[in-house]
Amino acid sequence: MLKIDAFCHIYPKAFYDRMTEEATPGGYLQRLVRGVHTLWDLDARFQIMDTLGAYVQVPCLAAPAHRGRGHGVPGGRAGANRE
Repeated sequence: MLKIDAFCHIYPKAFYDRMTEEATPGGYLQRLVRGVHTLWDLDARFQIMDTLGAYVQVPCLAAPAHRGRGHGVPGGRAGANRE
């Protein structure tokens, strides 16, 4: 039976690099995603998927870019533009 993962997350590589660079060293975000190269390396992800048989994914961005007020990456550090 075909299995479809409709909510698998990916990050563009530049976003992933900047996000982990800006994250608190040793903090939750770094512990959660640091070293999970299949979040941005789709070739590695496809190799794993090939071993699983009838399995497909519908990738979606894990964190959409935020606009304004210094939130998100690469827009700047959170709080940098607070009034």
